[in-house]
Amino acid sequence: YASEDAYWELKLFNELKHPLKEQGLWEVFSKILMRMSLVAADMECSGVGWNIDGAKGLLRGFQKFRKDTEEEIVRELGPMNLASGDQLAKRLFDELGYSTRGIEMTKSGKRFSTDGKAMGTLAKKYPICDKIVKYRTATKMISTYVEPLTRMALEDPKGRGHPTIWLVSTPGRTRMEKPTFQNIPAC
Repeated sequence: YASEDAYWELKLFNELKHPLKEQGLWEVFSKILMRMSLVAADMECSGVGWNIDGAKGLLRGFQKFRKDTEEEIVRELGPMNLASGDQLAKRLFDELGYSTRGIEMTKSGKRFSTDGKAMGTLAKKYPICDKIVKYRTATKMISTYVEPLTRMALEDPKGRGHPTIWLVSTPGRTRMEKPTFQNIPAC
C-alpha cells in the first residue's frame, strides 16, 4: 500500500512540477510547503502534549458549572431534557408563553428554534435563556474537547495526541483532525 502511494505521489509531483514553475509557484512549493510537510509529519509522529492533570481539573470545573446551571434552569423552568429542542420549545413558547418575535422556525417548520441565535434574542427579555446558552457551552466543551482529548492522551504512553495534519485542505487552509487541536476555543 505504501509503495503504491509513493508511486502515485511521485507521478503527481512530476505532473505538477512544470505548471508550478510556469506559474511562479515552485519556490513556494519547494521552500515552504515541502518544508512544512516535514514539520507536520514530525508533529504527527511526536504528538502534541496534553496536560492530563490540568484537563481533569478543567473537566471537574465544567461539570460543576453545568450541574449548577442546570439546577438553576430547572428551578425556573421546571424539569425537562435541556438537550431536547422540542421539549425546550414546548416549555418556553407553548407553556410559558415566551415571545416568538424575532425567532425563526426550524427547518422542518414544526416549531420555533431554540438554537444559539434564538436563545440570544430571547435572553434580552428572559435572562434564563442566557443560562441555557452557558449550559450548552459547558456541555459542548465537555463532550467535544475535554473528555475526548483527555481520553486520547491517557491512551498514549506519553500522554500526547497525534493529529492528522492537512497542509492544504478543501478551503485552502491547514487543518488538523483526530483531534482538531486548532478548533479548541479559548476558555
